[in-house]
Amino acid sequence: MDLDDLYTFTRVVELGSLSSAARERDVPVSQISRALARLEALHKVRLLHRSTHALSLTEAGQSLIEHGKRMLDSYAQFEADVGVGVGGGGVVSGMVKLAASPAMAQYVIIPSLAALAGRHPLLGVELSVDDRAIDMVQQGIDLAIRTGDPGSDNLVARKIGEHGRRLYATPGYIAAHGMPRSLEELAEHRLITNSAQPILNRWSFVIEGKRITHIARGHYRANSSDAVMAMALAGAGIVRSNTAICEPMVARGQLMRVMDAWVDCQTVPINAVMLQERHRAPKIRACIDFFAQWLAQH
Repeated sequence: MDLDDLYTFTRVVELGSLSSAARERDVPVSQISRALARLEALHKVRLLHRSTHALSLTEAGQSLIEHGKRMLDSYAQFEADVGVGVGGGGVVSGMVKLAASPAMAQYVIIPSLAALAGRHPLLGVELSVDDRAIDMVQQGIDLAIRTGDPGSDNLVARKIGEHGRRLYATPGYIAAHGMPRSLEELAEHRLITNSAQPILNRWSFVIEGKRITHIARGHYRANSSDAVMAMALAGAGIVRSNTAICEPMVARGQLMRVMDAWVDCQTVPINAVMLQERHRAPKIRACIDFFAQWLAQH
């Protein structure tokens, strides 16, 4: 049995249609259909009931999906154990589908790609960029860069760094509007907030030993983290943002810390998250090691 045909079958079932699997693999639907036909001919059974609106598994199809996933997982484990890469000879290669938030993608992942290529020239990356939580199985994600708890028992998380949240603004904005020295003065400034994730607008401070939460009322708002950062870098106002993203900009003089003595900068882990059956694959391990080093250095 061709393992690629088996993998195609599992993705059709997970995605719910032949056309979705074809789009994911960037091939014609007819190629997906031929892979399913080969499996059915090989086993002399029908695997799927197909209608114009939905697919459903036959009894044989249900059995194959259960056994087939175990076969694919076992083969992936074999590859990991022997250190095989697509390029052969122990060279790490292949395509890694990587998920990250827009800000993490733009300010951390993308700037690192040239260095990744220098270390692993046969390794490719396909970015899936979204602020929202994703279904790694449904979207075929190999690796996700996330903060905090991975949120699922079937996921493996490895800490590759950590970050907190501080207040930042451009030197130009502070020169024009002054540095706030109290929460009352901060409230009079132009604040930049996230309209999609209200929890990020609860700004924490420690003042005279007391932890205080300030609800930021955004003069400027956006529903994505990259737009929020773009506003801050354009000098629109003060933002509360990820230190892993902003501290390199402070070092370059693009941003400066605001009210740093009072900001409660509690750190949380930055995790590389992957499905349990993939965490030992050579290309995944290579990416995790690289991004851990990159975050430590930058």
